[in-house]
Amino acid sequence: MAATGGTTIPSSRGNARLPPQRGQIKVKIISKLFEIVVRAASKAGRGICRKKKVTEEVVMAQKEHC
Repeated sequence: MAATGGTTIPSSRGNARLPPQRGQIKVKIISKLFEIVVRAASKAGRGICRKKKVTEEVVMAQKEHC
């Protein structure tokens, strides 16, 4: 006769989640921050290029009219 009143071991014990290794959280935070800064700088750079292109076209158009 098997005794079932003892302690039981959960079957998912091998799949337990461990806390992140030292420094992983900092790396994730810094990498996300870096991505945000790069994305913002890229958008700002594109805006500057558009403004420069538009002003060059305006200057060229003014020169043609004179």
